[in-house]
Amino acid sequence: MQVVANVHLIPVPDPGRPPLYASNGYLVGRGGEVVVIDPGHETEQAARMLLDYVKSIGSPKIRDILLTHAHADHYGGVPLLKEATGAQLKAHPKALEQLRSAKPLIQLDEAIDEGTILEISGLKIQVVYAPGHSWSQVNYLLLDGMVLFSGDNVLGAGTAAVGGDDGDMVTYLETLKKLQSLNSRVICPGHGPMIENPSKKLEEYITHRAEREQQILILLRRGRRTSRELMMGIYPELQEWLLDSAERQVISHLAKLEREERVTFVEEGGKKYYSLK
Repeated sequence: MQVVANVHLIPVPDPGRPPLYASNGYLVGRGGEVVVIDPGHETEQAARMLLDYVKSIGSPKIRDILLTHAHADHYGGVPLLKEATGAQLKAHPKALEQLRSAKPLIQLDEAIDEGTILEISGLKIQVVYAPGHSWSQVNYLLLDGMVLFSGDNVLGAGTAAVGGDDGDMVTYLETLKKLQSLNSRVICPGHGPMIENPSKKLEEYITHRAEREQQILILLRRGRRTSRELMMGIYPELQEWLLDSAERQVISHLAKLEREERVTFVEEGGKKYYSLK
């Protein structure tokens, strides 16, 4: 469906997960040529949904596929879409390393970075390097209408995941402030519904992270010492399949606090035991 001028949204289902976890694919352009931002999962259904939608709006040529970042729920549909359309794949240079593990192998046709301006049908799309959720993450700002495509940095529902080898909380908070400075009018997120008030949403995200940090500090004062204990104190009723992901968020906050010399840890028996410094 068309969500704003020159932008169409195609939610691509995530096999085995609720509708909330659908990956948002976007078509950007007008007239006879468009680009796809994030084609979603590696399923025939995903590719077919995108191609059927393109046909339904008059079969414009898909010139490029733009990735916000190299996570499988965003790049999985690339091989099928490239085969069907011959479109060029563009992403940040840091996506190369992650895409090498993709099966089948995915290679970039062009690396793009901060400041690159892409043009499609007379429209201009600014590339914004926006790491934190992923080191390969870029966001795209459609200058005609100031529409921000936020990937997984800002979601339509809930909060973004920041953790693991690919995430960094300090960098993520810097990215949120950078996105604030863009003064976008609407955000098209990687998952969930459109965000009509970007300024409010971004402020909520920054406040949420500050509150989470304070929760961790309070729990450390009360004697919880491992990331698992801290996670269970913050998310006492979380579904089991989400526990590991939630713990990674806590670890990312702890890494930030450690770099700020507010928290320290000792390692015993392969476990880290944290305390206030």
